Amino acid sequence: GNGELCSVKVGPLVSDSNLIDNLQEKENIFKAFPDAIGGEMEGAAIMSAIHGSTHKPEGIVIKAICDWGDGSKNKQWQPFAAHAAADYVLHHLKKEAFGDLARKERFVAETGSCSVSPSDTHTGGGRSDGSTNFLQDILLSLDRAQTGDEGELEARGRRIRYKAKWRVHSLQEPMVWDGRAQDLDTGVSVEVKHFDTSKHAVEAAIRKLCSKLTAQGLLHDEL
Repeated sequence: GNGELCSVKVGPLVSDSNLIDNLQEKENIFKAFPDAIGGEMEGAAIMSAIHGSTHKPEGIVIKAICDWGDGSKNKQWQPFAAHAAADYVLHHLKKEAFGDLARKERFVAETGSCSVSPSDTHTGGGRSDGSTNFLQDILLSLDRAQTGDEGELEARGRRIRYKAKWRVHSLQEPMVWDGRAQDLDTGVSVEVKHFDTSKHAVEAAIRKLCSKLTAQGLLHDEL
């Protein structure tokens, strides 16, 4: 299949656990919800689960038409519709939607002036005198950490808690990562949004936290 051949409409759906296969009932529903582009049955349960979740993830419903809900319902087109919807999702998941210029510009904007080059975050990097600052030390700790999308880091006696969380953003960028970092000694925390990997989100959050602590006079580079 080819997801690019799909005719796509984006908009609100009417979703209910009751099957609709009556033209008059269908027309009544769309009179009540004139902005709806279609109706289906599974999305309501998904959104109910999201609403009841403590993590409040985001979600979207992607469907293909298999009948018109007008009394002529049959299962003839259900396999085709299921395949079309799945193929469309797969097409966008396979696209390289990350690493674009806008994403890089957003990374710079989020991290502020407290930045180091990638080479400075590896062993042997640092300033010309061989020393490193707190940001470099904490990023080195992150490189060595095996704690996944959340955990705690320590450098020079200061502890940083971090967490990355993914969410659905759009069909063009189906999964993006947000990051959070907190200085456990002072309670100062920051959040950043919209990165291509969990590591990039965490790094950006740590850099932003470093910049904020420095601006507040809570962090001073040590030689």
